[in-house]
Amino acid sequence: AWRGASFAAISAFTAERVAAHTGVPLAQITVIPPAVDPRFAAAWSALPASAPTVLIVGTTPNKNVARALAALEGLGARVVVIGPLDDVARRAAADARLDLEQHDRVDEAALLAAYGRAHVVLFPSLYEGFGLPIIEAQSIGRAVITSDLAPMRDTAGGAAWLVNPLDVRDIAAAVRHALTPSRLRDERLAAGRRNAQRFLPDVIAPQWEALYEQVAARAGYRA
Repeated sequence: AWRGASFAAISAFTAERVAAHTGVPLAQITVIPPAVDPRFAAAWSALPASAPTVLIVGTTPNKNVARALAALEGLGARVVVIGPLDDVARRAAADARLDLEQHDRVDEAALLAAYGRAHVVLFPSLYEGFGLPIIEAQSIGRAVITSDLAPMRDTAGGAAWLVNPLDVRDIAAAVRHALTPSRLRDERLAAGRRNAQRFLPDVIAPQWEALYEQVAARAGYRA
């Protein structure tokens, strides 16, 4: 049944997982990443002058929030979390004595504003299909810390601090570096904005168009 079919996956990692679990040949899976909302690129702004703020987007178990919060102890940063916190994460925040602002959910305008107020976006996820917050952060010109795992390191395009998501000290060290003005930080911010250009809608849409054309041609359809 799979021989005549075409499939799309949002990352090479996801394509490999699909192939492993279904037996679909990798050659039949086209990788087309998600497009970043262009409002993020349009909302690019200089870093705020206020006290350093670390933003965490998403709190499902794979997001590794408890370790992320523990890593922020003693760094003097305000922490903004988008998503509900479970008891483990709440204890981690309390133990770390964080200056914490938490929202169970926000609309798109509030999410954009949260990225705009942040200095660093902390995303040490344990498992993702793609990792869209990485690109949202890079689009708006923010430093990114994410996991040295596929697909996050591929999504980041060499423009993020990569960490072992199981190592709280490694995460903490990356946050310190990302909050400290330096030439490397400036270079990674610039590289992040360049990387995010790969995921704009006018770059992604033609990839879908090409896939649809291949499927139509295989089915014998002629426009």
